[in-house]
Amino acid sequence: MLYVIFTFFGIGLFINAICIVGLFRFPDIYTRLHAATKTTTFGSIFIVAGVILKTFFFDQTPNITIIVHSAIALLVIIFTNPISAHAIARAALIHGIKPYGVKIDELRDRDKKQREAAE
Repeated sequence: MLYVIFTFFGIGLFINAICIVGLFRFPDIYTRLHAATKTTTFGSIFIVAGVILKTFFFDQTPNITIIVHSAIALLVIIFTNPISAHAIARAALIHGIKPYGVKIDELRDRDKKQREAAE
């Protein structure tokens, strides 16, 4: 069981390390937000699972408070990461920060053509 816990911690840390690489390598705020939110959410799932398993199986008296607080923290991360990323991306778009390699006019034209085709 100890190997499973260390594997969960290792996977979680590896996925969060991928986040760091994505933040440095991606060209604009939109792709960086994608790297930051997706990987930290997924990495946090494994780290919290490792904490819960370690607390439940290897402590003399399993502290239910740590398990509950870890689960609540994970739920907060799962629900707030996408919402905050969407808010930041929308604010960047409203303030005129264009996505790398995509022209905003092309996006508007594509959306306009899709609406016209749907009608």
